[in-house]
Amino acid sequence: MHERPNPLPELAFGERDATVCEDLDIYRAQLVRVVPGLRSLDAMAGEPFQFKASTVIMNGMAVMASAHTATGGHIAASSSPVVQLVLSGTNIFTVDGNIHHCGPGSIIYIPEFERRIEGRTRSLLTLVVDRLRLLDAYEAIAGTLPDAVVAADLSRFLLIPPSDKSLRIFEKIRAVTRVIDISLDNQHVLNVLGLEDVLHRLVALAIWPALWSEPRQSGASAANAQRLRSREEYIPSRLNEPIQITALARHAGISARLVHQLFMKEHGVTPTQWIRNLRLDHARMLLMDRHSPLRVRHIAAQCGFAKPGLFSASYRQRFGETPVETRNRFLRGL
Repeated sequence: MHERPNPLPELAFGERDATVCEDLDIYRAQLVRVVPGLRSLDAMAGEPFQFKASTVIMNGMAVMASAHTATGGHIAASSSPVVQLVLSGTNIFTVDGNIHHCGPGSIIYIPEFERRIEGRTRSLLTLVVDRLRLLDAYEAIAGTLPDAVVAADLSRFLLIPPSDKSLRIFEKIRAVTRVIDISLDNQHVLNVLGLEDVLHRLVALAIWPALWSEPRQSGASAANAQRLRSREEYIPSRLNEPIQITALARHAGISARLVHQLFMKEHGVTPTQWIRNLRLDHARMLLMDRHSPLRVRHIAAQCGFAKPGLFSASYRQRFGETPVETRNRFLRGL
């Protein structure tokens, strides 16, 4: 006779709309959205199967909060790496013949490997991440391009057990899920907030803990920042021109790495992202001008985007609508 299951814990997000379900096929179908390599998933003996889950997709990044009774299964090699946070319970992974026990507070990076799982987990948070975006996050934080050794880390199964540093990252990711929770009813807001970028940066900090090291400060820091700000002032008037970060650094009399560090400290983004955002903000202002005769492709060129397709994709990621939609909306006076 099955024991009565313990109540499932609260989800990381989506709890208010979640319902407990006992149909394993429904859970498999939901899980495949996040882990497309799933080949089998079965309930384990001891208690009747139950689950609840909530999934959100933000600018292409899938995030799933789930809680379930014990399961076991097989996941084939997938197209994207997955990161899991064990909120409660235990996950057991078998990868290349090695068994990994992952307890509460663990952060697990799983590359596109075949694996078997035994989930005695009560509650999980699953993130589908992108290798290139993780490397971009590394560059943004470190202020330098990742080398081959750094890139190779993304081809290894990584179990990051609870520690002072990892638990801080764990809690910051949980804080992001609380923002997701209050924004679930508005997909536009979720896309505009750019939470997927924040999550990739937090995951990068977990994978490469050396990124936590603070750059050494010197008495010249304030002077360096001032020199950089003086060079920043000419950028808004040159948005239609190519702007090289190395040239910016040279004119400011500092290294390109220090430029990255100062931008992250002053603006919270890389210099490339800051310049791109300036271009997009200027483009939006032009698109909202009902008296402007410029066509969308001309506005793209005037704001430094040589490829209209890249302009449209970047614009939509920042503002949640295409440039044409913005132009048409304001032409109608909406």
